[in-house]
Amino acid sequence: MLRDHATDLYALDRIEETHPQLEGDRIARRELSARKALIAEIVRSDLLKAFSSARWWAFGDSAKDAAGKKLDGRELTVLASALATAAFSDAPVIQSELLYRDKPSTAAMAGLRTLMHAMVSKSDVADLGIENYPVERGLYLTIVRPLGLHRQDDKGVWRFADPADDKAGRTLIPAWTELGEKRVNLAELFDTWAARPYGIKRGVMPVLVLSYLLAHRNAVAVYVEGAFQPAIDDIVADRILQDPAAIEFRRISRSKRDEAFVQQLAALLSTETSPVEPKALPVASALYQRFHALPLWAQRTQTLAEKVRKVRDIVLKASDPEALLFSDLASALEGEPDPGVSVVAALNKAEYAYPKMLETLRKSLAEHLGVDPKTFEGIGPRSSTASGVSAELRVDAFIMRAGAFEGNSGDIEGLASLLVHKPPRNWSDREQEQAMFEMAKLCLRFREAETFAAVRDRSPTSQAISVMIGLDPKEKPLFHAFQVSEQELEAADRAADDLMAQLRGRGMRPAVELAALARIVERLSEGNGLEPA
Repeated sequence: MLRDHATDLYALDRIEETHPQLEGDRIARRELSARKALIAEIVRSDLLKAFSSARWWAFGDSAKDAAGKKLDGRELTVLASALATAAFSDAPVIQSELLYRDKPSTAAMAGLRTLMHAMVSKSDVADLGIENYPVERGLYLTIVRPLGLHRQDDKGVWRFADPADDKAGRTLIPAWTELGEKRVNLAELFDTWAARPYGIKRGVMPVLVLSYLLAHRNAVAVYVEGAFQPAIDDIVADRILQDPAAIEFRRISRSKRDEAFVQQLAALLSTETSPVEPKALPVASALYQRFHALPLWAQRTQTLAEKVRKVRDIVLKASDPEALLFSDLASALEGEPDPGVSVVAALNKAEYAYPKMLETLRKSLAEHLGVDPKTFEGIGPRSSTASGVSAELRVDAFIMRAGAFEGNSGDIEGLASLLVHKPPRNWSDREQEQAMFEMAKLCLRFREAETFAAVRDRSPTSQAISVMIGLDPKEKPLFHAFQVSEQELEAADRAADDLMAQLRGRGMRPAVELAALARIVERLSEGNGLEPA
């Protein structure tokens, strides 16, 4: 009878689909609709009778419920529930209508993103610092907290952890163990979780993965498109949401010798305000972050010692923390009696290189301008005198910036940027050499502007001096013109007084005294840029 009725229902459906004449016959459509409703109810009744007396098999044996009773003659909903329980035996209990689905709504995804950002930035705060009851708080209270993934430790500190040992937490443990593999690709993990025996919906997977990474951040290295991520931050959270295939993480394992090396590095890298945990990932992350925080010039300069450059380049190019600590650095420092000290010494020298380069520029500036490199005393009034004399904007800018160094208000980085039109942090070695040359030229223009300050009705703070000496009639006489500041001229006067006292003390006639001065000038001329007249 069921088959006959089903055939009649199929025939009525075909008539309705293939006879356009029904469009103009309202009475025929009504009769057809009534007949379909009657047959459909008869088919439904026949099906229920058939199911009520049906015998069921599953996986080669009689289908049974959780209590072991056979499902023969039971309601279809009971049967479906029992089959789902058998097929997805390790499915976690997650009661979140918003997120526990394969394609959550736009509002749910926005709340999920905000929740994950709070997870990486406020993991040590109760309720992740979420106030009131926005979407993200609802997700936190229905997913993270019930499973025990965010709770207080023995010291009362809030942190992420493995699932709690309670009824809800234990349901997540089978799926949680999939994360403990040596190497895990996130897209493959999501596929595994979606299949039997877990059946987890994709909407909730990012929260579970991020909770695991935060709970095991000291033992699991995270990679995005093959690049090691020293910190789990908002960017990593967003990539988990947007492109799971690009995320991979690996567990770190090591020997006792490696552990000793890591502990030594942790002790050397730790400070009172920023202690480094003596584990591979925190140590590798600390090294990676500090080397990548170097100015670009310090990251690529070749002026450092060979050992320092080798350690720096290894860390900057590292993509695997385990290979960095236990393979690359070990090979580079082979034979070193104390490799941990060598690594940190190289780091300190690399960090000091940029300030040292700036200090060299500062001393060079003081030397070219003839002032004390510590105080730059007197450069302020001199810059006021020289400013605007040349009518060249670049020279005037240099003069004003140099004048600001008196009183410790000068900015050597700002002045250096003027030299090659590029911040010194981003210089190359060649640009550094060019900057030294440009500084010498601009300092010379500074002194020239001081000398010619009279054109602006100002009293010069520098004097131009010319010296010509001829000792050998066969050679052209030596000639040199230069400028000296008032302070330098005072120092020259004191030196001249000392020389005069020495010469007069010898009782020589004036011609011999002048000859001695000529010889002094000749010797000073050697290697100091004096040219024949």
